[in-house]
Amino acid sequence: MYDVLPPERRPRAQAAPDSIPSPAPRFAVQTGAAALAASLVIAGLLANDPRTPVLRGPDAALTGALTGPHGSLFTVAATVVQAGVGGPPGLVGPLLLVGYLLVYRRWWSALYSFLTCAAANVLLLPLKSAVDRPRPADPWILVSGGSFPSVHAYSAAALTVVLSAVIAGEAARRRWWLLGAGFTLIVMWTGVWVHSNWPSDAVAGALAGAGTALLLWKAFSSPLRREAEREAASRRR
Repeated sequence: MYDVLPPERRPRAQAAPDSIPSPAPRFAVQTGAAALAASLVIAGLLANDPRTPVLRGPDAALTGALTGPHGSLFTVAATVVQAGVGGPPGLVGPLLLVGYLLVYRRWWSALYSFLTCAAANVLLLPLKSAVDRPRPADPWILVSGGSFPSVHAYSAAALTVVLSAVIAGEAARRRWWLLGAGFTLIVMWTGVWVHSNWPSDAVAGALAGAGTALLLWKAFSSPLRREAEREAASRRR
């Protein structure tokens, strides 16, 4: 005869592992399209007169509220954040992510991550040229080109969504998005603090980054799902 354990002493079934890459959110297309459209609306408001735009008043008021003394510790921190997210140092994180995914043969995840980050050149550079908005007076860091939209804010928002798709897993998605949203807001604030961007530049950049990453996530949903199934099968071996 076989001993039958009482229910309270029976081993609990283990929960299924997270599906990584995790599936795109239910409303990824609608949310991504709305975010991109909002970014383009801001561009339209600025395009007619980038020097005295409709947003000049709110931008000036918010810039005054979000900046402080030039020599403060906040300025040092903001400069470090801006240097780490933008320029050549800002490429290190995305390249490390793509390299990590390639090492583990997650080809579709790597391609999705690369295209999302590379889309900044396709989407933002034409917008910068079309709007050609002057930056705030006397920026505290080295800047080039137009102020609109913020490439730093784009990178932060896009990277948040990308990591949600290929690293965080579905179970941890909400917690990760809260952290990513906080990081993106910090990047947006630091750009305004050092007079690199106007607040509307940062908002438009973040919207474009999140929207692009969500739409590409949905576009890659089928190969990412197959990759997740392969990943789950390899864990069970």
